Amino acid sequence: MSYGRMKRALLALLVVSGLAASGGYTLPKASSIVQDESFLQQPHYRSNEELLDFLANLQKDYPQLAKVHTIGQSREGRPLSVIEIRPNVNQPRPLLMPMFKYVANMHGDETVGRELLLYLAQFLLANYERDPEIGALVNETAIYLMPTMNPDGYQRSREGVCESPSSYVGRYNAANVDLNRDFPDRFDNKNTRRLRLQNQQPETTAVMNWIQSNPFVLSANLHGGAVVASYPYDNSIHHHECCEDSPTPDNRFFKYAALTYAENHPVMRQGHDCNETFQSGITNGAFWYELSGGMQDFNYVYSNCFEVTLELSCCKFPLAKELPKEWNKNKRSLIEYMKLVHVGVKGLVTDSAGYPIKDAEVIVNGINRNVLTSDRGEYWRLLVPGKYNIRVQAVGFHPSEEVAVQVTDDHPLVVNFSLKSYDNLEAPSKADQVRLVRETLDDNGFVRTPEFKHHNYTAMVSYIHDLASNYPSITRLYSIGKSVQGRDLWVMEITEGPGKHVAAKPEVKYIANMHGNEVVGRELLLLLATFLCENYNQTERVTKLVNRTRLHLLFSMNPDGYEMASIEDRVQLKGRQNANNVDLNRNFPDQFGRNQYNSHQEPETLAVMNWSLSIPFVLSANLHGGALVANYPYDDSPKDFAYINGGDRRTAINPTEENELFQYLAHVYANSHTTMRLGKPCSDNNIQEHFPDGITNGAQWYSVTGGMQDWSYVVGGAYELTLEVGCDKYPPAAQLPEYWKQNREALLQYVEQAQHGVTGYVRSTIGHPLSRASVQVNQLEHRTYTTAEGDFYRMLLPGLYNVTAEADGYEPQTLEVRIEPEADRAAIIDFQLMRNDPQHWSSAYDYRTLENVIKTRYHTDAELKATMAELENKYYKTVSLELAGNEVSMAYPSIKVTDSIGTPEETKLHILIISSLFQTVAVGREMVINLARHVLAGYAIKEPLLIKLLQNAVLHFVPVKNDFEEILRQFQSNSNGSLCNPTLHTDELADKLLSAETDHQKDMFLRMLKEEHYDLALTFSAGGHDVLYPQTEDQVAIYSRFAEKIKGHKYQDQSQQPCMVDAGQLHQTDATRRVTNALHKLYEVPLFTVQLGCCKMPPQPDIATVWRHNLERMVAFLRLIDTGIQGYVQDEQGNALRKALLRVRGNNLIYKVTPNMAHFRIVLPSGPMEIEISCFNYTSQIIPVTLHDNEIHDLGIIRMQ
Repeated sequence: MSYGRMKRALLALLVVSGLAASGGYTLPKASSIVQDESFLQQPHYRSNEELLDFLANLQKDYPQLAKVHTIGQSREGRPLSVIEIRPNVNQPRPLLMPMFKYVANMHGDETVGRELLLYLAQFLLANYERDPEIGALVNETAIYLMPTMNPDGYQRSREGVCESPSSYVGRYNAANVDLNRDFPDRFDNKNTRRLRLQNQQPETTAVMNWIQSNPFVLSANLHGGAVVASYPYDNSIHHHECCEDSPTPDNRFFKYAALTYAENHPVMRQGHDCNETFQSGITNGAFWYELSGGMQDFNYVYSNCFEVTLELSCCKFPLAKELPKEWNKNKRSLIEYMKLVHVGVKGLVTDSAGYPIKDAEVIVNGINRNVLTSDRGEYWRLLVPGKYNIRVQAVGFHPSEEVAVQVTDDHPLVVNFSLKSYDNLEAPSKADQVRLVRETLDDNGFVRTPEFKHHNYTAMVSYIHDLASNYPSITRLYSIGKSVQGRDLWVMEITEGPGKHVAAKPEVKYIANMHGNEVVGRELLLLLATFLCENYNQTERVTKLVNRTRLHLLFSMNPDGYEMASIEDRVQLKGRQNANNVDLNRNFPDQFGRNQYNSHQEPETLAVMNWSLSIPFVLSANLHGGALVANYPYDDSPKDFAYINGGDRRTAINPTEENELFQYLAHVYANSHTTMRLGKPCSDNNIQEHFPDGITNGAQWYSVTGGMQDWSYVVGGAYELTLEVGCDKYPPAAQLPEYWKQNREALLQYVEQAQHGVTGYVRSTIGHPLSRASVQVNQLEHRTYTTAEGDFYRMLLPGLYNVTAEADGYEPQTLEVRIEPEADRAAIIDFQLMRNDPQHWSSAYDYRTLENVIKTRYHTDAELKATMAELENKYYKTVSLELAGNEVSMAYPSIKVTDSIGTPEETKLHILIISSLFQTVAVGREMVINLARHVLAGYAIKEPLLIKLLQNAVLHFVPVKNDFEEILRQFQSNSNGSLCNPTLHTDELADKLLSAETDHQKDMFLRMLKEEHYDLALTFSAGGHDVLYPQTEDQVAIYSRFAEKIKGHKYQDQSQQPCMVDAGQLHQTDATRRVTNALHKLYEVPLFTVQLGCCKMPPQPDIATVWRHNLERMVAFLRLIDTGIQGYVQDEQGNALRKALLRVRGNNLIYKVTPNMAHFRIVLPSGPMEIEISCFNYTSQIIPVTLHDNEIHDLGIIRMQ
């Protein structure tokens, strides 16, 4: 039947059914397109494992269109997977794009729908760019396909069996429960509801959570055993077995939807198949037979989603050869039914400020059933074409006016509503009112004019204690540590209800007097504390600031230096450093390197670091003196560590990736200051101190290595500026009132900026808070982390953002948020993350190498050798087993992995991956074998990154076997199934390496290093989450930057859950560092140690968890080789200069060329640097290069003269 004839026939049927108009939203249809249906060749049913692989491959082949989600697990632990199909699938769903779903295989032995949805996924993706009709459908619809809801039942079913057996094995799930009788029902009484909840199956719970946490609009449930489209309700109030219509308030639309499917199906529309008769191929569910606890009724009653049940075939599990016929029968019906998601009215419901209103009711006159708006204020109201009157109401808002609409079959109608809050017309409640008690304030804003003077340590401590005792309801004093000379580093917290972190209340800190002789900031913070306390409940602005912000004031970070400083010191150097003569603003760890100023952290530095990591600070500022400018990160750059003999560093601007936000904050302070914005120099003789608009990038002004503001941003997570608040570092006390007037408004406005951004919670789908979850904005590297309670806070400028929450073991979720320019509070978004099961994780990240995550255990030495031999047999072109060929391989069996094993390796890098320098870290052995399997599985499926890796490197996997049998016996005798700290009767390998005594294990290990000349090495330990690396005295950081790369974003900060520290753990860390440095010095092997966690030998099932947590870091290590330089060194006649050497200027590392071709390939971090090439009797050359991540800079042939 042609589409026109079908549409006219459908119209006639709808008129007979009592519908006055017909037609549906019709996307463009192409008549002459040759569609790709190659998937119909060799039809077969996929196993549960093959289905997961198939979905993962679709996601990989169409990364911008397809994404696999796991919404839960079956009774037997099989993943319940869903594939989402739409453009830009990794970004939030576009506003008002409707969500559609098909669910199949609810009864495990009804299998046609399962395979049809796999066909449908391939059809949509393969024809997206080929067929305009399919392209338009996918572009405008968020499509979710769930091929199997009952994988356990499918596992028990048999192909060719058309009817369910009398025991219903296969139809039911593994607990022998019919899932289509397991949902909450509208007629359930209290006891029935309670019994359902107690016995509810995991498959049902997962689907319920999925439905109720997403604004699905239209759905269908695919079954078998009949050929008919059945629509709600499935039961009636009288509960007759059959033959009683039980229509919903939306009966007209449900008939319309069912007819749309049936009329496009060549068999269903006839209404006569499987020995049953259905007029026009449709039926009301209750009229056919009574069913309670069904899924289609649950969708309609408990969510906004309209669902019908589609019975697709007489035979429930037909032979696979019948599947192409079933596809041809159903293809057009499946597509036309999906289009119905666009029929009716949709729109946004917002308040008068434009913010979305959640759970507003959209009411259609004459239909006794309302739909609710989504979290984003969206609604979709499915309606057949006709005239309707629509209105909206929401709690706390005035109802909207009624709107008359005409729904047509041409396109969906968009109708937006804006509701006025009752609060706009009525006074706020007493609880919301700020109690203002007016008192007279002096010119400086104080109730009692303070004495403007300099406070030494004793006077300062007395002052802040008196202030805290006078305002106990909003202040708390605490010490974060002590100075070198034992003075407390006092902090005053000022907020309503101090003493605890409160979600959605940003944490802000001011730090002053870091340089002891820069005293203005110290006095400004004392005055600010007084001002806030006196004006609380006096002025609305201060009251609001204190109630909404948790402000921390560190009055003096360097009290020892202050006591040494003197107002008479006009040079103003005395007291700058702490009591150990260290400049604290050069003493913090630096992302770009290490030097003599920050190689060891001072007590004051450590105190501030620990404090900064213990509280989720959002905004911060460091108050200095001697200039007048707001300075924003970064304060240095990689090349600053290359300067040995000085140089002009002021032109080296180095902004962060969030430069716009930092510049905004700097402008806020400078513009609020009475004179800073003018940018005038402090002295006529110092013309270089002119700052346009009163702001500067730190590195552009002058280089500060080891500065606090960079550390606070990179590690501490807070946006911090360095505020130079006055030209005189130690002015006379008589000038302090003027300094207060200049900075008061700026200090207040800066704190108020913390209210701009986004806040919320990250929880699991069952409501548990997820601590240490990362929150990322627009793919920026800088991430925010949730607290122990699962809340987060992130500063943002006005705009539209994609915000992604991630947590180990959970699917990431991305939401869209708009920060309004006029907002005075952070926008709120909450995340609910679904569990990520091991099998889906394995398909997505580990090439479905299930041995790495399923039934993990510790392997004996014999089993380990057998596994290595299996790998050689399976991948014989890529793997060579090094076993008993010589003394070294007898002591340290290994497998060598590279592309085209046996071919020349001179131009390849050699990489060692050894389990551990500590035999007791048994989990390291399993990581080595897992990583080998991971690399080989990826290489086998031609993963480009691994093809590139093995074409350019030789990997040596060494799972150390020494003393393992002794450790395994200890583990097996431990009843707890865990042995965090096994012991040995002999020394660990690391201890032997540090000993002067001769030992066979030690000698063979050192001989292996000497013979192989490894370019990089990786090993594993326990006792923490860090990455250890060779410590060198170089100015240009290389190894430390490699370590940061290996850590990845999950480990960038230092606030990971700490491990218990004991003497053994301290010894292991110390021994690792010493061995690492010794091996680098003696054998030039850069060894990186990844700490896998707290336990050396966790329970066997937890090996999978260790693997999942650390795979990202292992891959990051392997990907280090993607960045660097390569080339050849020759003389002018083209002869290889085999004695040539290379080094990076500012770094003492020496790189040799290969002994035959004089080839070099050097792994380096990204950034600008200078490469020096030298050779005896030849003139050295210096080549400047700028390296980019994941790029090998080919220097070609370097000719030496």
